[in-house]
Amino acid sequence: LAPMAGAQPIEIEAGDVSTVNVNAPVSLTINKYEGEIGDETTPLDGATFTIKKIDLGANLDSLAGWEEVAAAQTALLDDTLPATTGTPWTLETVNGTDSISTGIDPTFTVGAYLVTETEATGYTVAKPFIVTLPFTNDPGSACAYERTVSPKNQIVSVTKTVVDSEAVLGSDIDYTISASIPAEPMTSLSIEDELAIELGQATNVLVHTEYATTSADITLVELADYTLANN
Repeated sequence: LAPMAGAQPIEIEAGDVSTVNVNAPVSLTINKYEGEIGDETTPLDGATFTIKKIDLGANLDSLAGWEEVAAAQTALLDDTLPATTGTPWTLETVNGTDSISTGIDPTFTVGAYLVTETEATGYTVAKPFIVTLPFTNDPGSACAYERTVSPKNQIVSVTKTVVDSEAVLGSDIDYTISASIPAEPMTSLSIEDELAIELGQATNVLVHTEYATTSADITLVELADYTLANN
């Protein structure tokens, strides 16, 4: 939950008198930048997010409500999306930002919200995450009802270089496809190259990856580390 860094849920213990005002106006602002965490030099326009209110059985002025939020966050780590309610909101960044508030829509009220980013060609996409309104920057501190999150995007680039200056009909040509690997956990990576129908199937493929931290090339072995499909 990187977008929630530094923000904590409100701490309520059994028997406590809640300081949460369920009738307070709230707002959520999403700032979107290209690059690594902390790099805010390049605002990203056109990033689209869907905001859905999580269906809680109790309000956030109660211990039960926050226990439900904690359970939803735990489930989300296992890729289980919480149940939501009502009509969702859609935000699209302009100059790298967009927001929703009670002032814009009176139905946007105190609660927990699931934020999902729409995939965009050429960029990584932030994983779904939960924001609570209100929240606190430090356990035990006063509630804050206005919140800003900054989920990150990395550019995914793919380039192709072909050595064909001396190629003739029927000869082999060499070409290289280079693709950036997002700096985030992945289970698989697929690269597709649509060849012209006049070309034969690709053979003698060598795959390697270079890690910026070590500047060392690592050669991957076909079938053991990757598969090549000629469609």
